[in-house]
Amino acid sequence: MASKISKARLESDHSALISAEAYSKEKYGTALCPDLRCLCRLRGVSATSRNVDGEQIPVAAYFGLPPNAEKNGSGHTKRCRFNVEETVKRLVAKSKEIKEFDEGSEPILFGPRGDIAEYRLHILMELLGTKPFSVDQDDADSLKGKGRRTGTEYVRTDKVLAPYFRMARAVHTLIARVREKPELERWIRLKYAEHTIPWSEYFYDMGEHVYLYDFLVKHGQLIGAKKRTRPAAVAVAIDTTREVYLAKHGSWAVPCRTSLCVVKDGSRIALKPSLYVNDEKLARKIHRWNLALVCAIPTTEPLAPAPAPRLSPHARINLRVVSGAQVCQYNLNET
Repeated sequence: MASKISKARLESDHSALISAEAYSKEKYGTALCPDLRCLCRLRGVSATSRNVDGEQIPVAAYFGLPPNAEKNGSGHTKRCRFNVEETVKRLVAKSKEIKEFDEGSEPILFGPRGDIAEYRLHILMELLGTKPFSVDQDDADSLKGKGRRTGTEYVRTDKVLAPYFRMARAVHTLIARVREKPELERWIRLKYAEHTIPWSEYFYDMGEHVYLYDFLVKHGQLIGAKKRTRPAAVAVAIDTTREVYLAKHGSWAVPCRTSLCVVKDGSRIALKPSLYVNDEKLARKIHRWNLALVCAIPTTEPLAPAPAPRLSPHARINLRVVSGAQVCQYNLNET
């Protein structure tokens, strides 16, 4: 079980919640899972930091299962929302409810066989491409209008748009909660058109932007290229010291921190995520976060030479957000 939990209940008082930052076993006693349907025992892990591209990024304290808890039967119960396997199964069942709105529509999350679920990225990306740029998907009322049709076989009526977007947010919440890739690879596989995409080519955490850059260059997914078809979920650090601004193409730019990455020959390159959001309200909301998880079709550019001897070759990685369903707050523990 890979979920990292920010708050727990106390064994001495199930009604009391305590944050991982404030928890001390000596002072408060045993900590329990916050899901009242579970209440399994948890252990507190102190705050620390991670070195990402030479920069120390704080990792908040969290609660997790004790070692071997799942093996000895003292892990999360089946109905617990922190049980990854059961959460995936519930999300699959929820996604199938799209058939109630339109029999011709297809679920975003689908369980073809066994316990493995398929996350159908092509449906999500086609859907995102049909919405007006000015719509704020965080506003439930904005999903009640007609909107534009997709022109695909997956979404046949406008009334299914809201359920699709809600499911997209649910899946991204799961990604944000479960950090370890092996756990995600165990329960979800990604389908995009005729391709099966491994998590290693879809989900890029902090400190992994150089792998994303290599992947984009390898597949020719460059800024301005006509064929840009490979989506990714990318964790980016928001630069709150700089203001959101209106870019030349009409989108709102949310400043992000540059990643200084070490490449194979030991030299360094600077990769700057450029996050563009079509809705100003959503852009300013993202700007208040420390980290964000963005699902988009990223593009990049060839490395530019170092502008000065002490600086590194550099390139942008563009990420465009047209819907709140594409982005959620992200930290190195549970969201």
